[in-house]
Amino acid sequence: MIESPHTHHGVSLSLLFFMVLVSRKEVSNNHDAALPWQHCDLPSAVMLLVICTFYLLIDCVVGWLWEKTQNGYSLRLRECSRLISWEDGRCTPSCLASLPRPDSQYGLATGYGCATLFWFTRHRPELLLQYDRAGTVQDLLVCALCDLDRPLMSTHNAVSWGYYNPLYGWETKRLAMAGFPVALLPRVVEPGTSAGRLCRAWCGLREGLAVTVAVGDCQASVLSCLQDESTAVLNIGTSAQLSFLMFPEFELSKFSSTVHCDPADSIAPPPMQYLPYFGGRYLAVAAALNGGNAFSTFVKMLRGWIAELGLLPPEPSAIFSALIEAGGKRSDTDLAVRPTPLGERHLPTMRASVQHATPYNLSLGHVSRALCRGLADTIVALIPPGQLALAGVRAVAGMGTALEENAVLREELGQALGLPVTLMARANSAVGAAKVAMHLLNEQVIRAENNVK
Repeated sequence: MIESPHTHHGVSLSLLFFMVLVSRKEVSNNHDAALPWQHCDLPSAVMLLVICTFYLLIDCVVGWLWEKTQNGYSLRLRECSRLISWEDGRCTPSCLASLPRPDSQYGLATGYGCATLFWFTRHRPELLLQYDRAGTVQDLLVCALCDLDRPLMSTHNAVSWGYYNPLYGWETKRLAMAGFPVALLPRVVEPGTSAGRLCRAWCGLREGLAVTVAVGDCQASVLSCLQDESTAVLNIGTSAQLSFLMFPEFELSKFSSTVHCDPADSIAPPPMQYLPYFGGRYLAVAAALNGGNAFSTFVKMLRGWIAELGLLPPEPSAIFSALIEAGGKRSDTDLAVRPTPLGERHLPTMRASVQHATPYNLSLGHVSRALCRGLADTIVALIPPGQLALAGVRAVAGMGTALEENAVLREELGQALGLPVTLMARANSAVGAAKVAMHLLNEQVIRAENNVK
């Protein structure tokens, strides 16, 4: 399989991505269908997507080693750095303020790939000298699978690094003038682009199998479940994302955010971003750092208080269930909670708060209802006024554990959005990636047939 010299939070590198196999003979429309080796008839392509954004540095000359095994080859990563996640907090507000302002609408925040590389340039330059390339986990794995000398990155992942504009690419001149190691950056291509061929027989896959550039998990998830362009997709797990497809005529060059960011942090990304999707389209994404984690923080606080009182705290699931039940019995409240302990990317200095507390609205029902309403308002506040109507959105499809298990939150979101929120089957980003790979295979078949003619 894959061996790595490093792990991240105890998670093996091999668990940080999905590998999707696609067969021309079998592509399932069943969202619950698995696409592993044993269920895919003669796979014709491999596409990778990541569970969440992890990136690292690697030496493309000696960065990996193919070792002969009984059933083919195994892949071992050798010269690579430790994994860095989107939650990386080493870039403080003062550090970000000292960096050149990006010439794109995506802004910059701690955890962005280029921001972290700037930090290494200034504080650990000797580390960068050990490697010649940087990329996300799946980009570097594609590089190894195809034995490339430079990683390929899709526009999906590039915009999450900062200093990248889909209209003209990396801001290399601006970066170079600031002392950034631009040679580390991957080459960016459109999602669905062929990266090459599998260079060795690996994990039961035949040598020569087509490998496509890795795609983003958010875009693939939406592609897997978006049947109607008039429906927005709302996913609330640890964090929250509201996504909807922009109209075909949308032009990124005419974009301007109508929601103001923190004036003290002008480099921060806007609350809603227009991310590259598929087929030249753009996906509007309002991404909140606070989602289900706000409830987890509240439950953890309650358990901590109970323990400090010398009592045995209930299990987190029991407290969560009691919260939802109490909130469901309370149809309204004048208590106001802003559940943003992590701030937001566009307002990193914002913190959580409670307002209008009285001796009569501090029951569990009041607090639960206010917490759900506050989270709903936080998500809606990310969307520029009139944007949903402009995009023709008439309904919201909801998913994610925090939304599935919380009827009070669903109710408050429907009221805040002014649109019906309907639970749907969990999105499957692997199915979305398979659709993209299959489209690429079909194009290759058509080109081959045309060449024969």
